[in-house]
Amino acid sequence: MKNNIQSIFIYTVALLFAIIVITVVLSSGGNEVGALALILSFVFLLVGLLVPKSAVYLLVFLAAYSDLLKRFLILGSSLSELDLVYVLAMSPMVLAGITSHCLISGVLHSSNSKYDNIRFCFCTFILCLVALNAAMGDGGMKSLRGVADYGVFIYLIYVLPIIFRENESLVRYAKFAAYVFIPVAIYGVWQRVYGLAGFELDYLATGLSIESRQLADVDIRPFSTLNSASSLTIVMSACAMIMCICLRYKAINTLVGVLLIGLFSLSCVMTFTRAGWITLMIYPLIVLLIRYKWTTIIMYVFGIFLLISLVVFSDWFLNNLHGWQSMISGDYGESTQAYRVTTLYDRFLGFSNVKNPDNWQPFGVDHEPYASEYRYDDPAFSHDMISRFLFKWGYIPTFILLISAVVFLRSLHRSMFRLSVTDRKYVTTVVGAVLSLLVSIIAGTYIFQFPANIFLFILISLSIHSISPNEERLRT
Repeated sequence: MKNNIQSIFIYTVALLFAIIVITVVLSSGGNEVGALALILSFVFLLVGLLVPKSAVYLLVFLAAYSDLLKRFLILGSSLSELDLVYVLAMSPMVLAGITSHCLISGVLHSSNSKYDNIRFCFCTFILCLVALNAAMGDGGMKSLRGVADYGVFIYLIYVLPIIFRENESLVRYAKFAAYVFIPVAIYGVWQRVYGLAGFELDYLATGLSIESRQLADVDIRPFSTLNSASSLTIVMSACAMIMCICLRYKAINTLVGVLLIGLFSLSCVMTFTRAGWITLMIYPLIVLLIRYKWTTIIMYVFGIFLLISLVVFSDWFLNNLHGWQSMISGDYGESTQAYRVTTLYDRFLGFSNVKNPDNWQPFGVDHEPYASEYRYDDPAFSHDMISRFLFKWGYIPTFILLISAVVFLRSLHRSMFRLSVTDRKYVTTVVGAVLSLLVSIIAGTYIFQFPANIFLFILISLSIHSISPNEERLRT
């Protein structure tokens, strides 16, 4: 009898809440989808605060499909950038609730370890830097999104190892995340074959999406349910790597794992965006190289040599790209989109600007960025994350960051080399995935943008678990 009364009470409250939500949405006077997203944002905040373990699974669904909800904004009675903010706020609000729960619970029950507190301080430090950068910028929606991408979602590194205390449970969570993106992969292939749906083209025509730029192209690259083709290719690459990790941990049937690797790889290729191709192709090589000390040293030496070579010979590449494009094909049709080498022009222009002494300032170049159509005249133009950081912040912060990276990587590999060869094979599949994804910073900042950053931080959390001093030894 008591259970029946509780059930009736719960259903009644849920029904009343649904009626209130419908009433508010229909009477808001603005975009109905945006009003619904605003209400859901606060609901998801409470979900994260009360049931954090369920909320991290909800976060994966939002990562996969919240941008699809954004496209339905065109069905509302009006549309503005504020409605986009409401939709984009759902995922950060979930994570804010999860983080608050872990922090409050850790303080009240003294359950957080020293490493948990270190991760929280690190994430908070990054958030403060990102917020300061946004405050110094022009503001607006772009700054808010930058704070979320670079400063908020990094708290996954703090919460995931707390919620999933065992390594195997975090592997299962990563597998779940990849499973959620199976329809995303299928729809990406569908878009490549059959094109975009009518409502998606209508949404691009509003100019509120970064993919609106593709309307001027002869062929639109698929982006499935995500915000861009660049995000799709990185996410599909990450999902394929997670399947490899699951196979190594024997967390998935071999045939199913191989088939899903094929599906995610196909969707990655279908984007015709090379950043994902590169990360996926170098992943097996990096996994093999970081297993042993000398091959690890060779890998980093070669990487540094390659990066310096790209800078030194950037002008030579700039002078030859158009000629190479003519040799491949005289047009820019669908057949050449995957091999359009002239799209590398922006990257090499950024590398070339590194050689400009005026761009080597102690604390960044003080100038206003040029408009997009005049970017080639900008002496501090950059399309990669490395030179962009140098131009914006200067060589002193860049040097400090590089020294910190060297110290961290040295500590990371020393911890790995202390493991047995058998255990190291498990760990390198995870760490190799993180390093492979970070290589994409040469092409831009895609890996730190939502939803690609979700997978980066999941894999970083799994790496922390795998080599944590308090972690049980991995299965042999």
